[in-house]
Amino acid sequence: MRANKMHFIKKYVLLGIIGLSALAGCKKNSTHTYYDQLTGNWYVKNQTISGTTTSGSISPITSSNYTNQDYYKFGTDKTVIISQSTPPSIVSSTYTFDSGTSATGLIVTIADADKGGKFTVDKLSADSLVMSQVFTIPNVSTTTLKLRLARQ
Repeated sequence: MRANKMHFIKKYVLLGIIGLSALAGCKKNSTHTYYDQLTGNWYVKNQTISGTTTSGSISPITSSNYTNQDYYKFGTDKTVIISQSTPPSIVSSTYTFDSGTSATGLIVTIADADKGGKFTVDKLSADSLVMSQVFTIPNVSTTTLKLRLARQ
């Protein structure tokens, strides 16, 4: 009787391991999903600059004078085109995403010396992208640039 019970338990433990292995094999790559969400044109709606200095806070400055020539176009091949209307310029570069379990807090790194850098994703949905970038000058100031973008 005891041998039959042990055989029964081993059988279900083995089936459980096989089931968990199958689920792990079907796990979706979350970073790939974020690339999919990020792909396409994102038009700048506004940007806010805020921060602190050793003498206090910097009042936030929000700019919303943007046209359809102000955009980030993220490609499926991990290229990005950054366009600005004033002064007119278009920059091509590449980007990477760090891995994570949710879009919020992911780092998008754009490999361009002037318009690139590390951006933290504050929000990513089908029609809204909010990214921020922090610049720090030790013992002087910390400045945050927050970009709000949308699909058109």
